[in-house]
Formats: sequence, C-alpha cells, structure tokens
Amino acid sequence: MPKMSASADSAIMEAPLPKGHYFAHVKDEKTEVSKKTDAPMICLQFEIDQGEHSGRVLPGMGGWYYIMMGGRRENGEPHRITTLYETIMGLRAEWTCQACGATTTKPFHKEKIGARYIFACPNCSKPADISFDGSWIGLRCKVRVDLEKMQDSDEERNVVKAVLPRE
Repeated sequence: MPKMSASADSAIMEAPLPKGHYFAHVKDEKTEVSKKTDAPMICLQFEIDQGEHSGRVLPGMGGWYYIMMGGRRENGEPHRITTLYETIMGLRAEWTCQACGATTTKPFHKEKIGARYIFACPNCSKPADISFDGSWIGLRCKVRVDLEKMQDSDEERNVVKAVLPRE
C-alpha cells in the first residue's frame, strides 16, 4: 500500500444533538431488503429545517431510519408494521385504502386491542390494507431524537425514535 496521509484540520466531527423533538423534512429515501430476512424496508434520512441545528441530517453518522413493510423476523414471526403506519401519519403522506379505494392523507384510526395496535381506514373503518407511492422527499414532520451508544464503542450517536406530525 502506498504511503497515505490525513489531517484532522479537514475532518468534520459533529457532536450528537441533545435528545428532543426537531422540525425536519425527509431529505433522502431508499428502499432495501433486509440482509437477515429479505423483508422489504423503507429507509429515510431527515434534515432539520428550523432552529440552531438547521441543516443537520438525522439519524446522523450516515445512518438511516428503517421502516419495515412486512415480511418475517429471523424467528419466523411477522414484522410489526406499526412504524410504517405511524410514519405515514407523521408525514401526512398520501395513501390509498385497498378496501374502499379512498385516497387520503387523513390519519388512520388507531385502536389498542390487547397487546396490539390495529390501524383502520378513517373512511371505511376496515383494517388498514394500503398502497402508497413512497415518494416522501420534502414531506415535513417533527422527529423525536434520542441518543444511543454506537456498536462496539462508547461514542454516542443520534437515532430517530418516531416521526410525528408538525403540529
């Protein structure tokens, strides 16, 4: 290997943001398949668009906010897709009910039954079986941000814990 060099003068090391809620918009998105289970996922990055941290990208450190769209876990249990429905509501993203054909940005009806949440169409009240285009770049929201230790390190990084409506 040839001799190489690096300078800390040109490095940008941003400290993690404090835990809290930040107004943001979807900066980037992609779809992937889980390497462990082949389950489909939506992956999002957010950019803070207000306040002293405006312009910062979350989750941070080049990370992504992963949203499962179905499939099964390694143990064979189905993935919970609660985060998908909650993210759609937080972004006020457009979706279509497969049962009644209504296209809307209205929030789902959310009901807790036992240990599970059931999401239903606000138009026909049937359990949510939806389609959506998944093009969410630019949609505005509020993100709940937390801190967690990086794998095999004592350094902390930001993680997005929830996508919420702006109001």
